[in-house]
Amino acid sequence: MYKPEISRLYHYQSIELELKNTKDFERRAIVIGDNLFLDKYKLDPILKRQAYFSKATTFNDPFEGVFALSSDVSSINDLMEVLEIAGQLTGFQISDLIHSDTLSNQLAASLQEHPQAITKSFTDQIRQQTGLYCLTADPEDMIMWAHYGSNHSGIALEFDRTPESNCGTMTFEVDYFTSPPEISFGAILRDCIKLSKSKSLIEKANLMSNSSLRKLLYSKTSKWKYESEWRTSNLPGLQDMPGKLVSIIFGYNVKLGVIEYLKSREELKGVSFKCIHPDKSNYKLKMYDEDDITFQVQRVMESIP
Repeated sequence: MYKPEISRLYHYQSIELELKNTKDFERRAIVIGDNLFLDKYKLDPILKRQAYFSKATTFNDPFEGVFALSSDVSSINDLMEVLEIAGQLTGFQISDLIHSDTLSNQLAASLQEHPQAITKSFTDQIRQQTGLYCLTADPEDMIMWAHYGSNHSGIALEFDRTPESNCGTMTFEVDYFTSPPEISFGAILRDCIKLSKSKSLIEKANLMSNSSLRKLLYSKTSKWKYESEWRTSNLPGLQDMPGKLVSIIFGYNVKLGVIEYLKSREELKGVSFKCIHPDKSNYKLKMYDEDDITFQVQRVMESIP
C-alpha cells in the first residue's frame, strides 16, 4: 500500500445549499429548519456511501493535465492495441479494421504529420473518461477549510485507508512541479494496455504508481502545493466511496441545526462526529471528538461574556 503510515484521508466539501436560482432550490433543497437548507446533491451521496468523481476538465486549475507530449511512429502498434481493447470493452467488433494495413499506415502518417493534435486528442479523451476524487491527509488545514469547506461552514469526510480499499491502494499523492514534465505518448499507450490486462487491485495500483498515467492525472503546478492533495480515480460521476466512512467533521462555523440533523440520521449510525475549533493560543485549527470534555469546557468558557 502506498504510504501505509497515512491511515486516514479527508475530503472537504459543503453541505448547506448554496442557492443560485429558484430551480436549484426546488430541485435540491432539503429543509431542516427555519431558513436552514441542506443540499440534496451533497447529502444523498453521503447517506448512500457514494462519492462524486469529477472529470479533470472541470477542475479549477486552468493548467490541469496540460503537459508536453512526445510522440514517435513506434507508438502506432500500441495505439492499434488500445483501439482493439476499447472495441472489446464496448462490444464493437473492430478487429478486422484494427488489423488493416491501410488504417495502420494512415495512423502512422497522421502521427508523423500532426503529432501534437493526435496525442492531445487521445490524452483529452483519457481526462474526459476518468473521474477523480480529491483528498488530503490534513483535516486541520485553515486554507482548505476556507476554500473547499464552504468557509468553515462545511464538513470534511474522514476515510479509513486499508489495502483492500481504493483509498488505501489506488490513492496517490499529487506531484507538484515548477516546469511541466514531458510525457511520452507511447508510454501512455503502453500503460493503458497494461492496466487493461491487470487482474487485481494491487496489481493495478503497482502499475499506476510509477506510470505515465499518474503523471498525466496526478500532477499540478507548484502553485497548488499548499493543498497537499491526494487523488483516487474511477469512472466519472457517483461511485462507491473510496473507503470506509469513519467520521464526519464539522467546520467551526457549521450551524447547530446541521450538526443535530446529521447526527440524527439512521443511515449515519456507526459514523463518529468530530468538530473543528480555533485554538487561539497558537492560531491553529484543532479537531475534537464531539464528546471531548476539553472541547465542551472550551465552548462554555467562550460563551461567557
